[in-house]
Amino acid sequence: MKIKSEDYDKLDDAIRALFAKGKTTPAEMLKEYREKGLSAKRVRWDCLYLSDGNRQVRELYRYLADSHIDTALRRIFRKLTEESAIVIT
Repeated sequence: MKIKSEDYDKLDDAIRALFAKGKTTPAEMLKEYREKGLSAKRVRWDCLYLSDGNRQVRELYRYLADSHIDTALRRIFRKLTEESAIVIT
């Protein structure tokens, strides 16, 4: 991954904080999106924009492209779902 470890950690914390609010889980959110015909990628990016990670997006774009940010988001979601024994790809 091209993302700096400190930026990755901030994203990870922001996404985890979003789900810690308890309104939904990554799996529930994915199910709702798929029922609407939307992709897992859309779930990841919507979560980024709903989270505090949205504040750091400008900084990330100084040295990353969308594909690099999405790779980091995929890893974060993979860890979240492994922790809950549910797989989202």
